[in-house]
Amino acid sequence: MKKNWLKFGLIALAAVVGLILISNGLDRHAANKIPKSPSTYTIQADYNIDVSDPQAVVGSGNYVFVGKVTELTGTTYENKVPVERKDGSVEYIGSAYTQYQVQVLTNLKNELITTAPIDLAKAGGIREDKTAYDLFENDTLPQKGKTYLFIAYAQQDGSLLVTGANSNILLDDDASDTTSVAKIKTTAVYQKYTQAVAQQKKDPDTEPRVSDYDVTQQ
Repeated sequence: MKKNWLKFGLIALAAVVGLILISNGLDRHAANKIPKSPSTYTIQADYNIDVSDPQAVVGSGNYVFVGKVTELTGTTYENKVPVERKDGSVEYIGSAYTQYQVQVLTNLKNELITTAPIDLAKAGGIREDKTAYDLFENDTLPQKGKTYLFIAYAQQDGSLLVTGANSNILLDDDASDTTSVAKIKTTAVYQKYTQAVAQQKKDPDTEPRVSDYDVTQQ
């Protein structure tokens, strides 16, 4: 899956810097011992938008929607870089992309299908050697069973990527585990981002791509 990093203007080296942390005192044998509570390391990023501004964030994304995470389907590793181990050996380690299935409940910007779960990739997750998590600063990984507002980016292959700070926002507690669209629409998060979409700030770097899950593709 080719990732379109221009959506958030991320510096590609940021992911590499995060991965270099893996080599600190680790060896291949340690990789087979998954900690009960792995540490989380921050990947620094440089954005071409203000990620604290909802109008800018939704203006940069191809899709804005509310969805419930139904499954965590695994983690893929891409853009591999060499990492030197304690014993002097070199191993190629990739950046983590956590894979989910999400049931779209309601769309705020453009239209994804709501008749079946969609596949979604989230930049970040458990390292390939399972020793720690890597996440962008001020970012969180969605959890199974929770409902979020997502800002997603269509990729060249038709898949969907969620990446960077404020790209998935947990709904208010009273709707974070519900599939009731009526209740979702009463939440502060939904109302805030509905207004943000109406007043969105267009990002000139955003390519007008269409996901395979877009209703026009069915």
